[in-house]
Amino acid sequence: MKEREMQSYIEEREREVAEREAAWKAELSRREAEIARQEARLKMEKENLEKEKSVLMGTASNQDNQDGALEITVSGEKYRCLRFAKAKK
Repeated sequence: MKEREMQSYIEEREREVAEREAAWKAELSRREAEIARQEARLKMEKENLEKEKSVLMGTASNQDNQDGALEITVSGEKYRCLRFAKAKK
């Protein structure tokens, strides 16, 4: 009888441990899925930021112009800057 009780106790403990393991794995899976969603959202935000920067800042390139002008392209429009001034605060 003692052996039967011991076997029953062991089986119950094994079930408890298996249930906790299954719950832990399910929670881990949910967390991994949330991390993947957040990484995808962050990637999109970074891409959008780069797009905004390119639109707002334009693409500047030094030109080998005789007048020393800097040509800037913003949203497909070209601008020439002949003189520079320090920005006011």
